[in-house]
Amino acid sequence: HSVMMMGNHGVTVVGESVAHAFEELYFLERACRTTVLALSTGRPLSPMGDDLADSVARMWTRFTDQGVAHFAEQKTLLDRDDPSYRD
Repeated sequence: HSVMMMGNHGVTVVGESVAHAFEELYFLERACRTTVLALSTGRPLSPMGDDLADSVARMWTRFTDQGVAHFAEQKTLLDRDDPSYRD
């Protein structure tokens, strides 16, 4: 597992590279945001079943190298908006 959530401490994410760890954290944050938004409706949720979740998780393993491109693009955007982070 690459993500550890610690009560009162936050989250630690590891990966085979900074880009892979960034990708894990990026999608964790999006999943958490989506969950909070869904819960804020006050309506009952109907999560997908375990079989479908496992199938989707297996499909995502084909895209693990996309994290490198995603991280590079984020750095490009940051270079454009605020290159001072490199100092």
